[in-house]
Amino acid sequence: PSPAPRPWEGSTQRPVSDARASLASRLSMGTLDKLGLENFDGFLLKQAKFTARWRPRWFTLEGNFLEYSESKAGANSGRKKRLELTPTTVVKYTDTAFCFNVRSHETSWFLVAKDNDEMNRWIMMIQAHIKITALFASQASAPATTSPRVGTPVEQPRFFLRPEDAPVPVAFRTKPQFTAERTGEGMYPGDVLEAVATMERDDVLYVCMADDRGWVPATNPSTGEQLLRELLGEVRREDGKPYRLQLDKPVGIRSGPGVDCLSTGNGVFPDEVVECAFIWAPAGGDNGCAHQAFIKLQDGRGWVPRFHPNPPHADMWTEERPSWTIAV
Repeated sequence: PSPAPRPWEGSTQRPVSDARASLASRLSMGTLDKLGLENFDGFLLKQAKFTARWRPRWFTLEGNFLEYSESKAGANSGRKKRLELTPTTVVKYTDTAFCFNVRSHETSWFLVAKDNDEMNRWIMMIQAHIKITALFASQASAPATTSPRVGTPVEQPRFFLRPEDAPVPVAFRTKPQFTAERTGEGMYPGDVLEAVATMERDDVLYVCMADDRGWVPATNPSTGEQLLRELLGEVRREDGKPYRLQLDKPVGIRSGPGVDCLSTGNGVFPDEVVECAFIWAPAGGDNGCAHQAFIKLQDGRGWVPRFHPNPPHADMWTEERPSWTIAV
């Protein structure tokens, strides 16, 4: 059945056109990209599910979700209704003034803005978020290449260095955007971090750090200053293979695969066995790591060096081999 009309309107509303064709087509791809990374909120009227009455609700658009609460004050509570935006989500105009429809899967919301400009703004923002969602979905399912493009996951881990002569740390961001909110973490001079994805925006390469640590730009978009330098090296996947520390003292665990990376405050103790995710060796001693390779711990605690720092740079680890018991 068609939704009930607004009290001050004499007509019923039904979807009449796909807003993607009429609004999104007017915007450049770059503009849509930027809108898709911005949060948006405000009051809209929403039709009640059973009574067909229109009630004001506080809506928030963030990431790939459109959600609402009964009041602005309740936006931070757990009592919110949520609609997931997917690449198949459709936003349409209706034949009622300032009313539009958002349909995702089997859920359909009819929403009313205060005027035409506000309605168009909401439609543009929702479509931009749908576009970003579709972009990540398509790039995540596509095969990785040696030259990652927008939002491309990397097939092999890539590593980036914060130059040692840099005067200050560079902050991690919650999104691939230089003005996005900071996560509270950063990359200090000499740090080496692992990247799991990259995104290029406005000629700036943004790097997504492993372990959900956030995004960081490789260059300053305002000054052109280089903030990160990519390191070359060889990666060997170990997939949880056990290694035993054959040293008579503990080895400190670091936040990244570099001799100057920050200590996590934890360590691996003599004769302790750890599971290895993969081993990375910088090419040609890049980052001052000649004769060195680094083990990423499978449990996510961080990185440990493989070889002793002093000559003859002996291997500090032995590979644990399974012991076999022969039944008789």
